[in-house]
Amino acid sequence: MTEREKNMKTLAIAALMVFLVAVSPAQEVMGIKIQGRMIDVVAQFEQKGFVQKVSKKDVIYMQGMVENRNIELWLACTPKTRLVWKAQVAFKGKPAWNELKTEFDDMRYALIQKYGEPSHDVRFFTSPYSEGDGNETFAISSDKVHFASSWIFDDHSIRLEISTYQHVTMSCKNTANRAIDCKEQQEITRASLF
Repeated sequence: MTEREKNMKTLAIAALMVFLVAVSPAQEVMGIKIQGRMIDVVAQFEQKGFVQKVSKKDVIYMQGMVENRNIELWLACTPKTRLVWKAQVAFKGKPAWNELKTEFDDMRYALIQKYGEPSHDVRFFTSPYSEGDGNETFAISSDKVHFASSWIFDDHSIRLEISTYQHVTMSCKNTANRAIDCKEQQEITRASLF
């Protein structure tokens, strides 16, 4: 890859990040607030061209395109009130380790430019693997690669990571709705004991 191609790719990733994550008083993904009822949030993503593929219990899986890139989207909601508390975006594809790491680093850099240094940051391999040993792809699928950065704010958090599925993923959580989710889950557990 030429230097010009690398620069163009970096600019494309930065543009994608700006498009995907915008933070205002209420956290947003692609201009859609991660709050409110699941049915309403899904409808807003459908208006942006996303298609619902699977719905299980409190999670809906959707697919769409952003900036000519295949995107997988998971939305999680509270079990009773059906309020969205989490959106997770996966950038599809299983590139080679160097491409995956570059994509993670470029997205991390774009988030640092927007939000400052991460609240939590890890970048390591678990033994017996190490970067450069030629087994990075196997190490990823074996959950032996730990590259993740998190930004924690009062009303939301953002987490960027390399997943075991060889994707770069970004999760956005609404803190208030996550607390409601925990409370409702506890109520369901207590009710099932009696």
